[in-house]
Amino acid sequence: MPRMNATQGPSSQPPEWVTSIHPGRLDVRLLSQGTFWVTRDGAVLQLDHMSVGHLQAVAGMVRGSATVLHLRAMIDAIIAIDASQRSGVPCRDTIEFLVTGSSITDLDARAWAESMPLMRRIDRLLAKPD
Repeated sequence: MPRMNATQGPSSQPPEWVTSIHPGRLDVRLLSQGTFWVTRDGAVLQLDHMSVGHLQAVAGMVRGSATVLHLRAMIDAIIAIDASQRSGVPCRDTIEFLVTGSSITDLDARAWAESMPLMRRIDRLLAKPD
C-alpha cells in the first residue's frame, strides 16, 4: 500500500516493485493497490492523473483478463502459503483466511477483479463528476 500522511494522501512515489515491472506485462500485483498503473511501455502513471478514456481502457483490459489474472493470483497465493508453512511465518493469504474464513478461491474471476483496490479506485474516479 502507498504511504499516506494526513495532508498529502497517497505517496506520489511508486514503490520499487512498480517501477521494476517488465514493460508489456500485466502484473497481477497492480490490482492490489489503487494509486498507480504501468503502461505497456513501462511508464508509471498515477491513476488520479489519467484521462477518463485511459481509465476506461485499463478497466476494460483488467475485466477482459480477469480469468488469467485470477489464476495468476491463486498461483501466487499457493506459492506464498507453501513458503509460509515451510518457514512457520504466516503469509497474508493465510492470515486473511484465518481472520475472515474466506480466500481468493471463494470469488469467481470477475468478482475477484472488481473487488481489487485498483478496480475500486478506477470505478470511483470514473464516477466522479467533472
